[in-house]
Amino acid sequence: MKKEKENNIEGYYKGLEKKIIGIFLVFLVIPLAIFSIISLNNMKEISYNIVDDSKMMGASVVNDSIEICNIAINESKNALENQTELYLQQLAISEAIQFNNFLVNIEENAETIADYARDLFSSDSEGTCFSDRVMVSVPITKESLDELFISTDRMDTSTLNLIKFYLDNPYYETKSFLIKKALKDPVQKVVNKAYCMDKMLKPIVDNDPHISWAYMGFNNGVTVLYPYDENPASYDPRKRGWYIKAVEENKTIITGMYVDAGGAGLMITSATPVYARNKNLIGVIGVDVTLETLKQHILSINIENGYAFVIDKNGKIIFRPDLEVDDTRWDESFETDNLLETNNTELRQIVENMISGNTGYGKLDFEGFEKYIAYAPINTTSWSLGIVVPDREIIKSAIVTKQKIENATNQISNNIDQTTKKMSTDIKEKTNIMKNLFLWMILFSIGIISIAAIYLGRNVRYYGDKITESEKKYRYLFENANYAIYTLNKLGIMESFNPEAERMTGYKAEEVIGKTFKIFFSDKEIGEKKVENLFKSVVKEGKSIQDYELIVKHKQGYEFPIEININPLYNKEGNIVGLQGIAIDISEKKKLEQQLKEYTEKLEQKVKERTKEIKDLKRLYEIITQGIPSAVILHDKEIRIIFVNNQFTKITELTKDEVLGKTPYEFLPESAIKEIGLREKLYRVQDHSEIIGPEEIFYKTKSGKEIILEHRIYPLLDDNGSTQYILTVLDDITEKKRLEEQLIQSEKMASIGELASGIAHNLRSPLAAIKGIPELILEDLESGYIKVLDEKGEDYEPIKEQLHIVINGTKKCLGIINNVMSFSRPKELREMVSIEKIISDALELIENLLIKNKIEIIKNIEDHKIYGNKNQLMQVFINLFTNAKDAMSKGGKLFITAKKINEEIEIKVKDTGIGIKEEYINRIFEPFFSTKGTAEGAGIGLSISQKIILEHDGSITVESEVGKGATFTIKLPIGSR
Repeated sequence: MKKEKENNIEGYYKGLEKKIIGIFLVFLVIPLAIFSIISLNNMKEISYNIVDDSKMMGASVVNDSIEICNIAINESKNALENQTELYLQQLAISEAIQFNNFLVNIEENAETIADYARDLFSSDSEGTCFSDRVMVSVPITKESLDELFISTDRMDTSTLNLIKFYLDNPYYETKSFLIKKALKDPVQKVVNKAYCMDKMLKPIVDNDPHISWAYMGFNNGVTVLYPYDENPASYDPRKRGWYIKAVEENKTIITGMYVDAGGAGLMITSATPVYARNKNLIGVIGVDVTLETLKQHILSINIENGYAFVIDKNGKIIFRPDLEVDDTRWDESFETDNLLETNNTELRQIVENMISGNTGYGKLDFEGFEKYIAYAPINTTSWSLGIVVPDREIIKSAIVTKQKIENATNQISNNIDQTTKKMSTDIKEKTNIMKNLFLWMILFSIGIISIAAIYLGRNVRYYGDKITESEKKYRYLFENANYAIYTLNKLGIMESFNPEAERMTGYKAEEVIGKTFKIFFSDKEIGEKKVENLFKSVVKEGKSIQDYELIVKHKQGYEFPIEININPLYNKEGNIVGLQGIAIDISEKKKLEQQLKEYTEKLEQKVKERTKEIKDLKRLYEIITQGIPSAVILHDKEIRIIFVNNQFTKITELTKDEVLGKTPYEFLPESAIKEIGLREKLYRVQDHSEIIGPEEIFYKTKSGKEIILEHRIYPLLDDNGSTQYILTVLDDITEKKRLEEQLIQSEKMASIGELASGIAHNLRSPLAAIKGIPELILEDLESGYIKVLDEKGEDYEPIKEQLHIVINGTKKCLGIINNVMSFSRPKELREMVSIEKIISDALELIENLLIKNKIEIIKNIEDHKIYGNKNQLMQVFINLFTNAKDAMSKGGKLFITAKKINEEIEIKVKDTGIGIKEEYINRIFEPFFSTKGTAEGAGIGLSISQKIILEHDGSITVESEVGKGATFTIKLPIGSR
């Protein structure tokens, strides 16, 4: 068809040229002149008509091409955006999982090092290692001089000068080994042992390319670091954020970005505290990962101009590729932006979803461009990861294609305009020439006229070729478009059908041209007259059809969906002569819509199943009453907690919101989980339907109170005998255990009292005799009744001093025996007595001793009556005041307070002395146990005091911290018995 049309046009212009030459040859001067004038006018009109038609046709082709391109580009953009949403969400989830696994890995490395350090520094061996692969440093500051170093007068001159240099240059890197000989012995022992950490730090760092450094900061300021690097002189790990946070939270933590002291820029750290077997803090392990490592290996995405970022639970940025240290020093806080404080409401909404632990996707105007943000939570922490991709990167290919088509279309339009302008100008010029020539035609011969006729004919042929060239350019666009293009006449007969239409339908152009459009539609579509009505609305009413969906039939028989756009075609008189349309195959678009529909249906089904579970749980909740005294916890198959009763919140001090929907591993400390073997026990119940307990466990509540729980775990089976739910029952037996210990202590005290009474009774008489004889001898010596002479025959004066020593020693022994006797003596007479009077009388007896020891007495006593024995209670307070005096040998303060709390009087006796070691606290009330030397006491004063208080239906407890003193608290019932 195409070739035939081109041949017809070419033949038309050749024939026109011959006819003009023949006419001029037949007629002579006058007929020739007259005919020439008529031909000139006709030719001028024909030329102008050809130019106008070419111009209109070119403009129509360009406009239709632009419209078709815009439709195709928009469809491509929509398809790309739909695919982008799914891809970016999957990418965000994948990156979050990868980053979560990375954090878990460095946490496990830190905990592995911590286990090694715990064993190393809990052992009694004084092992000494040395390795030049690790750096061991100590802080050299004014504060650390007294803490870590020997006195300056004991240092040699070179060491003292070096320390002074570091004090004046706190940011200068230290050579720690140069000042080690100035360390105190306990610090030096830690330094010696710290080198042994090389055996664990080196393999951890060498086997993980993502880790830059691993180290341990000790509780005395010592640091051991691998690989070897010098720290600034003022570097003290105890002041670093990773150390403080790990100790405060008492677990393995991940820090935010901070500035490295060694000059490596920004980094994050996994830190875990290390405790000795006696629960004393040894230090904190740190494992570092730099920002550059995160950018290159962990949080890198293969999208041009796209990047990943991480925020914490408060919206502050943890990681972003453009973070810079700027002027922030290593010992200064590194602050990042808080995205919750942004003025961009769309971004703030996305950030709120992220910190709520949601997974999602959004499009917004951000950083001056349209951008996509997909996000997902990081399970190990309360952080969230986001992926940011500019809109222009998603639709980049579509924009480039559109630009190319627009450039090509503009070029064609310019070519058509230039051609038609040149044709119009040429015709005007030739016409003027012809007018002048016609004056000469009358005078000149047929030969001149023939020459002019030949010249005119060849010009007509030249411009015909130009028009043919424009049509070829239009034909190129028609044949190479990536969407179907077709034209129909007013009767619905197909007149043109491009190659993309052939590919889409399976029909060749020669198979459809000359036939009606109905061959592409099913009997159903034709029967419903959808297509016919569309055709009529375009042809008869001149309407354009945009984005209309139809089902068409392929030549092979299968049907597929298309989207069509149809516009009427007009002739130069403005009458509709047919229509032109484009069609796009939307099969892939429909598949995506169907997948989305199926996903939605599955989601709705899961919601229905979950709703049914909730109803079942509600029925189960109605069965478990809230009135039982035990704490009840119900777990589902995944160990998630789905129900707790009110007693649970009362015992544990945890709210229901803190535990519901979570596993115990999410809110219990890892140390507690390992200590009670919780994972193994729940596994036995879950997989083997075993019953666990009753067993006793120690639990620390949110307020810090330590309680003892008795727990039992039961499987709840389904019809098949498998564990469907797990029921945990907890009972607080703290008070029960205290009463049991008190009963055991009372029985022990009674037994000791009986034994002591017997021993004291048998010793009392011999001691009285031993005391009496020296007294009689001393009395006779002083009266002169007897004399003791030395070898010179003079009075031997030292004998009196020696007798006084014997007498005082026996008095002290008798005093101890009297205390032992009172320990087992039956209760004496009781009456209503004033607590203020008892304390004042007791103070009066030993006040001189307190003043002599430079002890300040501070009293705040409310006076209340109690039912008791005055002498016994005085003995209690004298014992407490005397112990306080002994604990404050260099002076101090003694605080005595008494106030009413409910129906009891609470008396506190607090000193600022040396305190009591933790390992002695539980033994302080045992008979014959003393922290003093044997020359200062027999260790029964506090045991007698406890016995007296218990006999008065009260209690006595002690709290102490070494170096800060001790506080004894006595509680007694107020009023008559």
